[in-house]
Amino acid sequence: MNIDEMIKLILRTLGMKKMNHNQYFRIENIINDLIEEKKLIVENDLLKKEGI
Repeated sequence: MNIDEMIKLILRTLGMKKMNHNQYFRIENIINDLIEEKKLIVENDLLKKEGI
């Protein structure tokens, strides 16, 4: 799952059908923070959970 797909999945899970740019970028920043903290890893453009 790539970052864009993960953001869309998170929004659907939260019951949001539409999003504005601020919501998208906020979630994107959270995902990038998790990648930096090595709680998510990117492998071949796919996100995978690591040690959660």
